[in-house]
Amino acid sequence: MIPGQPNPETPPAFSTPIEVPEVIEISTAEFDVVAYAHFLLTQLLRQNTALLHGQFQNGTGVWLLRRRLDGTEGPDVEIARMDSVGAFRVVLARFGYYYMAVQLYGGFARRVLTHRGRQYACSIYMSNDNCTGYWMRVYAHVLAEQTGPS
Repeated sequence: MIPGQPNPETPPAFSTPIEVPEVIEISTAEFDVVAYAHFLLTQLLRQNTALLHGQFQNGTGVWLLRRRLDGTEGPDVEIARMDSVGAFRVVLARFGYYYMAVQLYGGFARRVLTHRGRQYACSIYMSNDNCTGYWMRVYAHVLAEQTGPS
């Protein structure tokens, strides 16, 4: 693996659940796209049912989290902000490559992600294109909790 490389590993098959490591804080010293993606997903997957969405517009990229409890939409809470369109697009490309089976410029994927002993069904929608914009939406809800030794 080369440090700082956005996609150091081969993306897993769609049938393979992806383990998401816990990343609570983002380092301000050096941008690491893999850790940044893990941070965003950690925020999402700490909820039972939620939406992670981000968009780059008017010189700023904003990542928001919206809880979706019992069929009701909660308010958007800002969890991260980016001032570089290049860095924002690298994050989108990371999701497109690793979590969406090499759809770098946009698309849709359904994945099972695991985090802290839980499995989540995730629907990922993403655009990383000049014509359609730079945005992503990830819907997640708990499928199952792991019991016993893992």
